[in-house]
Amino acid sequence: MSKFYNINNRSEIREIDNDTITSWEINNNPKRNNWILVPDKPTETSVWDNGRWIEPQVGIPQTISARQIRMWLVSHGISLSAIESAIDQIEDVQQRELVRVEWEYAPYIERNHPMLVPISNSLGFTEEQIDQAFIEASAL
Repeated sequence: MSKFYNINNRSEIREIDNDTITSWEINNNPKRNNWILVPDKPTETSVWDNGRWIEPQVGIPQTISARQIRMWLVSHGISLSAIESAIDQIEDVQQRELVRVEWEYAPYIERNHPMLVPISNSLGFTEEQIDQAFIEASAL
């Protein structure tokens, strides 16, 4: 059986056996013109939308777990000691300690938290790279 998409009822996908499709073609049944074969799903995340496979838009997570960002950093060759060094470079003592508390004790990392600014600047990350890190880390 193959999956077919009803072009008249855009939400309907049905498995139809090849014998039925062949019968419709042989008998010139007008139903055959209403159904098109659904192609194989191109990726795991693809979704069927109005007769075609599309990739859903990936939003930038506003929050990820501390574990996720740490795993992402390590998997991208950025040591956790590099983060500690970035924190140590913050000149204002109070800000340095506040950032250290956030890094060490917060269960989640917020995309727009001010703590990210000195750390990402120290690592040379652009805003786009931070966004991509949050997207990738959210999958870990």
